[in-house]
Amino acid sequence: MIKREHPIYIFKYSCLDSIPSIMGIVLFLFHVFLIYYFNERAIFFSLILGCIYSVILAWNINVGVHNFTHLPYFKKNILNRIYSVIQSINVGFSVAYFKYSHREHHSGNNDKVNAAGNTKDPLSFYKYSKNGNPENPLKYALYSFFRSDVSKIWSGVILRLIKCNRQRDEIHQYLSRNKKDEANFVDFESLCIIIFLLCCAVYNWKALIFYMPFYIIGYSLNSLTNYYEHLNANSEIPMAWGVSSYNKLYNWLWLNNGYHAEHHYRPKMHWTKLKALHEEISEQQKRAGVHVISVCHPLGFLAKENKKSKM
Repeated sequence: MIKREHPIYIFKYSCLDSIPSIMGIVLFLFHVFLIYYFNERAIFFSLILGCIYSVILAWNINVGVHNFTHLPYFKKNILNRIYSVIQSINVGFSVAYFKYSHREHHSGNNDKVNAAGNTKDPLSFYKYSKNGNPENPLKYALYSFFRSDVSKIWSGVILRLIKCNRQRDEIHQYLSRNKKDEANFVDFESLCIIIFLLCCAVYNWKALIFYMPFYIIGYSLNSLTNYYEHLNANSEIPMAWGVSSYNKLYNWLWLNNGYHAEHHYRPKMHWTKLKALHEEISEQQKRAGVHVISVCHPLGFLAKENKKSKM
């Protein structure tokens, strides 16, 4: 059971969930701003805004959407639905679908390839590695968009819309058979994304094409974060399933995302409680060999702790 401490107004667990909630709305408005004023800006400023957009998108997937899929922010389901639609438009795929697909990540915990040549975790950096070692981080990040849930989601939606019973995606199959309301909501979110993109294309298709590479970069930055959240973790020990960073600035800006070993150990714990959990189990973590880096996860390639582990 999750203990709800001082829920305020519309929020279910903490008023601090207003931060990712507001940021989700800000990102939506930022999308509109990027497209609407594209012709009025110099290309140089559009490039700068594109870089900012990539970082905000990566933050939003890794923090705003990720935390929401574990513990919805609002008391009323209708508000969670509205927020889910807004965030789906922001990230370009159904958040309702992501809620179920993300469970596979926590089920596998970046596991290694099994005898059948598969991994439980679709995000595992061992999945496409041929030598049993972690995949090159740059390749993992840049290829992530084309290997990700995005293609699964959209192929599943298209197959459902044309009433095709041979669905290639197990999650779509599960939702269609057991949670029809959720399956319909996945389709609804996908339809909202299509409508939004069509509106953007009609208004200024050049702007849409211009910012598409920045979207992919943002997605890649999110994947790079995931890579270093698990590099040198131990998929065999629950307490060491993730890699943590206790950098104060990082955890302040990324809403305690640095406490990733703690998150994988207690995935249903609210993000505001992860620091307290760490303080409670820190000695056990040391005995379990939890890997800790001194820099934020997106900059994990600079971590001296990762370089030492290779020696």
